[in-house]
Amino acid sequence: MALPDAAIALNQRGEIRWVNGAAENLFNLNAKSDVGENFANLVRLPQLVDYLKTADYSEDLQVTLPGVIEKTLLIRVATYGKGQLVLLGSGYFSSHSC
Repeated sequence: MALPDAAIALNQRGEIRWVNGAAENLFNLNAKSDVGENFANLVRLPQLVDYLKTADYSEDLQVTLPGVIEKTLLIRVATYGKGQLVLLGSGYFSSHSC
């Protein structure tokens, strides 16, 4: 069964170990070429990069992406093994009232 949310596994150095299709779409990644690359260098979300640097994942992170239609990302991070991370992200569109 495929995960409906974006999922990214990162090693201790923040390098991508694995991404699913939802993560490719949500973060504009390429599973074939981005594995081994530093996630912080690929994602253009300063709030997310800062959140990962704090290493305090007790609270989820919400990031609003500006655009014609605002999209909000909900990011959850869990640690596993020795300093490795699993990042789960889901996106939803914000409604605007005119």
